[in-house]
Amino acid sequence: MGSPSDRLTIIATESQRFAAVLATSDPDARVPTCPGWTALDLAWHLTEVHLFWAGVLSLSTTDPAGLDRVEGSTPPRPGDMAGVLAVRTQATDALIAALTDLDDAEPRWSWWDPDQTVGFTRRMQAYEATIQ
Repeated sequence: MGSPSDRLTIIATESQRFAAVLATSDPDARVPTCPGWTALDLAWHLTEVHLFWAGVLSLSTTDPAGLDRVEGSTPPRPGDMAGVLAVRTQATDALIAALTDLDDAEPRWSWWDPDQTVGFTRRMQAYEATIQ
C-alpha cells in the first residue's frame, strides 16, 4: 500500500467516494451486505469509525482504559443523510490531520496486541477505506 502519504490519499479519496455515493442514495435503502442496516446507518458507521480512530490518535490513547474518553467524545447522530455526511467530513478530516501529525512509530492503542502504533492505525484505515 505504499508510503504513509499514499495511505492518507487512499483514506481521503475512498472516504469521499463512499460519501458521494451515499449522498445520492435513499437513506432508508437496505444494505444487502449488512442485514438490518440502511444507507444512513452505513454512513454513520463510517463516521463513527473515523471519529473513534481520530480520537484514539489525538487523545494519545495507549491502553483500553482510555477508550471511554474516546467513545464519550462522539457527537450525537444527526437524523438525516446531509447531517451525517457533514459530520463524516469532519471525522475524516480529523483522522487525516492526526495521521499527518504523528509518526508511525508513536504508541497508540489498537485492537491488535502485537502492534500498538500509529502505523498500525494508518495501515488499517487505508485497508478499510479500500473495502468499504
